[in-house]
Amino acid sequence: EIREEQGASYGPVSYVTASEAYDFGAFIAYSQGSPENTAGMTTVIEALAKNVTKTISEDELVRAKEPTMTSLKETLRSNTYWLNTVISESQAKPWTLDWLRERDADYSSITVDEIIEQARTYFTEDNTMKIDIIPVTAEE
Repeated sequence: EIREEQGASYGPVSYVTASEAYDFGAFIAYSQGSPENTAGMTTVIEALAKNVTKTISEDELVRAKEPTMTSLKETLRSNTYWLNTVISESQAKPWTLDWLRERDADYSSITVDEIIEQARTYFTEDNTMKIDIIPVTAEE
């Protein structure tokens, strides 16, 4: 919606980051645009997060998983993946080899109900931080 309907940004982005060491993670969504579009983009991102806590269709989930599944297949042909992700971690963390063996099946098995449950757990006002970065002129 930010890109196609509002024309406010070329590339909205979202991703998850997690830490094994600190049992902490974050879902991050952002979009670059002009200062006058900031409020509208924030409203859309908030609405999308709230919508996921209510319902998503099976078709939406399939379309969301397709790029990830394609990327997972591509990593298997990547020396960088094998060296930096699998081999570099496997001696200290042998379970990473199990993760690799189960990875594609785990992603494929994600269900709509699981997504909604996780969204309801983590997409709450208490867990939300909103940051708007607005440029200022030298005089300000």
